[in-house]
Amino acid sequence: MIGLLLALAALGQDVAPAARLNSAPDKRVELDFQHYYDVPELGSALEKLAAAYPEFVAVESLGRSAGGRELWLATVGEHARGELAARPAIALVSGLADGDVVGTEMSLYALYDLLQNHARDPKAGELFGRATLYLVPCADPDRRAELFAGRARSATDATHLERDFPTAWDPFADGAGPYPLSTPETRALVDALLARPNVAQVIATAAGQLAPVVRADLPARDRTAFERVLAALPASRGALTVLGADRRARARGSLGEFALVELGAFPFEVRTAAGEGVPPPSEILDLGREHTRVLLELANALPRLTIEAVSLTRQKSDLWQAEFDLVNASALGGTTRLGRERGLRDGISLALEGGKLLALGTRAGVELDFEPHSAMVEPPKLGSLDGGARMRVRLMVQGQAGATLVVRCAGVRYGAVEARATLE
Repeated sequence: MIGLLLALAALGQDVAPAARLNSAPDKRVELDFQHYYDVPELGSALEKLAAAYPEFVAVESLGRSAGGRELWLATVGEHARGELAARPAIALVSGLADGDVVGTEMSLYALYDLLQNHARDPKAGELFGRATLYLVPCADPDRRAELFAGRARSATDATHLERDFPTAWDPFADGAGPYPLSTPETRALVDALLARPNVAQVIATAAGQLAPVVRADLPARDRTAFERVLAALPASRGALTVLGADRRARARGSLGEFALVELGAFPFEVRTAAGEGVPPPSEILDLGREHTRVLLELANALPRLTIEAVSLTRQKSDLWQAEFDLVNASALGGTTRLGRERGLRDGISLALEGGKLLALGTRAGVELDFEPHSAMVEPPKLGSLDGGARMRVRLMVQGQAGATLVVRCAGVRYGAVEARATLE
């Protein structure tokens, strides 16, 4: 007998009706975006948002800068919809490169805008419900304090944080420190990223336009994934340019290189226009709005699991064969192919209720035979899925007729999806 699933649900996902855009924003605090925030004011703004929206925002310090200033991290997501650490995540880092001043305001505005519109903008609501945002609005508060004090930093008097990460670190590069992670700022950021294995994207704001280049050392599947994401971005108004690692020259010792190689995450840069210096305060709002639009589109590319084409066949009285397609319906996988080639793993696990798993097999393509898995491994691992890929899963299950079989597939970079069927 072939049974159909009674319900399929991607956990944490909710499609909000477009009519909600007509509702009033959830504005609980006022922030001014007609000026630049100094370091104490930035910390105060983050604390105000966390106090006003406790169900969505938690603020903590990753440590202190060389000058003793707090390195703030805001963790953003709808806590009531499940554990934030078990959802695919974006790490958004601003104020890291020397020229990136307005990136701090852009990212603060994005947080402010998303919080106000979580109930009226379907994309914002989906981000809060199915994903997690880790926001570091000012990775170099000492540099920001120097700028506000009118002090210029020479090319030789300090380490440039964007040359201090360990991947492909170059001791002879301008701004390179005495050794990788020689600053408390980069050490704190690396520790935070390593402690959050659900980070599938790392977005950094930066200043100055770069001519895109083709990076030949990336696997073809990674280049295709970047191309698909960037092709789906809204048309730029000219103020911002978004680059993926496929169109960015290899930057030794950079955050992007660390994310790509060591984390297996997909790095993107959101760059403001070149040759204009620090934008006037009157442009902050427009930059912030465009940055928010870009952030939401990039979040939409985070892995999203669905279950399709399900069948349930009774083999004998208490033995059943279940088959389904597990699909990653988004443009990006959980881990880059480059990361997997280096041994990084992001596996999707399978859990079963209402029956005992006796055997498990998967098939990545119609021309391939099913690959058996050990059902004794708890929880059984199904492997990884690239963006747009699907995997056929076959289960042999022992269970009583009339019981409800619940299949749940989950991974920290994929989120979770579950399906239910009655054994009949």
